[in-house]
Amino acid sequence: MRVNPLVLQLTLERVVLRGNESPTEPPLFSARTLVLRFNPLSITRRQLLLWRLDLNGAEVHLTTKPDGSSNFPGPQQTPNTLSGQPFENLVDLTLRSLTISHTNLYWNNSHWPLNLSARNVAVQI
Repeated sequence: MRVNPLVLQLTLERVVLRGNESPTEPPLFSARTLVLRFNPLSITRRQLLLWRLDLNGAEVHLTTKPDGSSNFPGPQQTPNTLSGQPFENLVDLTLRSLTISHTNLYWNNSHWPLNLSARNVAVQI
């Protein structure tokens, strides 16, 4: 991990996030390098503002079982709780620059290589 406080940048290497998969299965998310450069305005808002997010050498493994469950962690949700107040503004993210390179998405038996670059991206869930 490298931190550059002058530009509010955090660099993480060999990141691994596990979901609900078994220990013998590939992790939900892994990345060779993840770079986050924060916008100082994030401190004053209830929103994550990033100048930059770079993802290199990542793998995302999503598994959906026939019963609808997945390896993605989170609270047990019923259709009634999805429309309720607790899930408002679950994600509120704004990115000035997004780069995803040498990344692979695996969903059940499907594989998609990802290489993309985007500017001014907003995600609100």
